[in-house]
Amino acid sequence: MGRKNWLFFGEAEAGERSAVVYSIIESCRGRGIDPYAYPRDVLTRLPSMMNWQILDIMPEAWGTTQRSMVAKAA
Repeated sequence: MGRKNWLFFGEAEAGERSAVVYSIIESCRGRGIDPYAYPRDVLTRLPSMMNWQILDIMPEAWGTTQRSMVAKAA
């Protein structure tokens, strides 16, 4: 079913890019993270970050940080 739905996805690289986006969204869902809030926050912070800070914005670390911020605010 999926193969027929995604047969005409656009250009050749579009399928690979969409797979990356789907992987990020499912990774967020699997960790109980809002799949809209995560990319919004990461994409706004990314331009000012250094490459050694990448581990701080991985879904698992990001979710832990967000949960601790919510706990401190409560």
